[in-house]
Amino acid sequence: MAELLQSVCSICLTEIDGEFGELSPCKHKFHQECIRHWHSCAPDLRCPACRVESDSFIVAGRHKIDLTTGFKVKTLVDAQQSGLLDRLNRTGVDST
Repeated sequence: MAELLQSVCSICLTEIDGEFGELSPCKHKFHQECIRHWHSCAPDLRCPACRVESDSFIVAGRHKIDLTTGFKVKTLVDAQQSGLLDRLNRTGVDST
């Protein structure tokens, strides 16, 4: 049963394949985009499965993302690429 739970992302409830990783220190596995979206909406950096405070996300056992800054950087890059920052700057909204 534990193997089945580890093979399914508990956020989207689909099989874990493609871009996935595990939270540290609890080692629960999630799709990279699922956990990024979860932490961009959640009020804290806790694991969605066990609620342990997470400090990093390790992608494919190789790349470590510091959760306090890593996903925020990608969100900023995504916003800039989509032109959102330009639109916010034109309307006078502070994006920092």
